[in-house]
Amino acid sequence: MSKALKVEKPTPIAQLAQEAFEKAGGDMPTAADELAALVMNDRKLSAEIMPVAMRAWAAEMVRTYAANMRVKAIASLSQDMTQRGGRLRVALAATLFDFPLPGGKRLGDANGSEIRDGAGAYKEQAADMNHKARWLEAVADRVGTANRADAALTLPELEALFEEAKNA
Repeated sequence: MSKALKVEKPTPIAQLAQEAFEKAGGDMPTAADELAALVMNDRKLSAEIMPVAMRAWAAEMVRTYAANMRVKAIASLSQDMTQRGGRLRVALAATLFDFPLPGGKRLGDANGSEIRDGAGAYKEQAADMNHKARWLEAVADRVGTANRADAALTLPELEALFEEAKNA
């Protein structure tokens, strides 16, 4: 654990994350490792964070399980039109109604307006991700495999590629 990040008094997690990020020079995996080590080596801080972290982990595990179950059910539907296939369709329908809309509301509990709002939020998110994907592809083309991005491009060049990808 880094002495520069040692907690002497209660410090908000956001401040610790900022310190880890700055110490790691903006390298997020290194900053995350640094912050995790800090939390794991501080009993009080660990006890404060553990319930929230455990809940987030558990939610992600359940979400992953449900998503995998849906994928398997969908794949088997096209192959199985027997009674078993009918049961799978029922199970699939039940899990699809549990699909979370942005904000966490269950699809089965939402009205048309709320669902349309959720679709709009996902469209915005998709557009943002597509922009970032186009930008990163352009950056990768310019950087090549033998270079690092910060050695191959200047900040103005990187910003220009970002803007070009936005309008592509």
